[in-house]
Amino acid sequence: MASISFQEPAFEARNVTVTENGFMVLDDIFLSARDLDKPSDKLMFYIEEFPLHGYITNRNYSGSYKWLTRDDNIDSFNFEELSKRYISIWYYHDCSENTRDQFTIRLSDGIHSIRHVIYVQIVPINDEIPTVRHSGGVSVKRDQSARLSPFAIIADDVDTPNDQLYFIIKAKPQAGYFLRKKVKG
Repeated sequence: MASISFQEPAFEARNVTVTENGFMVLDDIFLSARDLDKPSDKLMFYIEEFPLHGYITNRNYSGSYKWLTRDDNIDSFNFEELSKRYISIWYYHDCSENTRDQFTIRLSDGIHSIRHVIYVQIVPINDEIPTVRHSGGVSVKRDQSARLSPFAIIADDVDTPNDQLYFIIKAKPQAGYFLRKKVKG
């Protein structure tokens, strides 16, 4: 007897949170689906819009995922394989400094389709090394003082706002000393 599909399948999807450079298994708890027809139809998931800052794949890369390319994305998988753990579907973040991503999944029973946009929150980690863009130095005449201002030393860090960067003095000056001047206010 042929199956006749009268009802849309039920489909729920959760949003994802991963750390920067991290990954998450998208399992049947994350993607919940069921067909309401009797007998049930085969349910297929299709990736309609891929993430801009990550990858959807069915491989566990065990630490070497930083070399993924867009060719490693899968475009479909079936719910039975996912629910029986025959396959694992993974979202891998692409190591960029972006804190948001999204992708669209469509569930189909062959007749009806339901779409969900999955939002990915990426928790940043402070893993980049600050760089000094300008170190112009300071000229000081004997028995005089000079102020180290933001114009004397300029640094950047993609993980930290500039107003939260701190400089550490690693050695004493050979012919002088540092004084910390209190700011009024």
